[in-house]
Amino acid sequence: MFSDPFPAVEIGAFALFLGACLSAARSGRHALLELATAALYGLMLEQGDILIFGTYAYSSGFAVDFFDVPIAVGLCWAVIIYGCMRISDGFGLPPAAAPAADALLALGLDFAFDAVAIRQGLWRWDIDLGQAYFGVPAGNFYAWLFVAYGFSFLTRRARVAGAKRLPHQLLVPVLAYGGLILALVPFVFLRILVFTSPGGGMPAVIVVVALFGLLVLRALPLRRPSPGLDLLPMGSRLTFHGYFLGALLALRIHEQAPVLLFVSISLLAAEVALAALSLAAPLTKRRPGGLDPPRRRENPASRTSSGASVGHERARGGT
Repeated sequence: MFSDPFPAVEIGAFALFLGACLSAARSGRHALLELATAALYGLMLEQGDILIFGTYAYSSGFAVDFFDVPIAVGLCWAVIIYGCMRISDGFGLPPAAAPAADALLALGLDFAFDAVAIRQGLWRWDIDLGQAYFGVPAGNFYAWLFVAYGFSFLTRRARVAGAKRLPHQLLVPVLAYGGLILALVPFVFLRILVFTSPGGGMPAVIVVVALFGLLVLRALPLRRPSPGLDLLPMGSRLTFHGYFLGALLALRIHEQAPVLLFVSISLLAAEVALAALSLAAPLTKRRPGGLDPPRRRENPASRTSSGASVGHERARGGT
């Protein structure tokens, strides 16, 4: 499974995507459309980045491809982005902070598995394994932040602007990819002028992470998580962590790069802590999909009646 990872990765990606579809179906067709457009977005951005930047390439070992991109990769993007948004929705983060939280949640996964995946031969970067972050260029992590941020930001705007009209969400993949390209422009200039080493630019990643982190931390005290928080996205995240941690150990990658083992275990522990927090008793119960249950309207007549009864009892008690 780890030495020949392609069947496990492809079957696992399709299984996780099917699980995400079942999760989205409970929330309605709009959630399903968000998941579907996230898959389209994943395929679009991967193909576009390969054509424009040419800094990486996928292995020919994948069975099902869309041009230069394995279908499994697009499905994984959908599962990851959809899962991040479900988690931030469940925690009740405001729209201004939720996309930043989604970006950080997505990046946490990539830090755990990208350096392991290239050692499994799933894809390869144009730098050596000893350069940048164990063979993964900083630009990849910078891009991950804005891949998730852009789709989340525009999807949340589409929820408001589109209401029950579908075309707004259909535009999100194209607009989000355009936003990603714009976000990459300053990083490319920094790479040319400042971070000239192969795969350099990690300080820029740290700055963006810090800014997003501050934005999320300011919003976190607003609400405790809901019991209606869908645990399936969290389970998908734990599956990603578990598989690549297993690969790291089975292939003895940790013997040459012990830091990767520390990073993988630390990020897995953070995911377990987040899952435990998701199960914490909340203030109010919410329905799946992050929607509050409708409040029961009090009948004015009954309120008047009960108020009159209380007044009557008080009058009787006073005589």
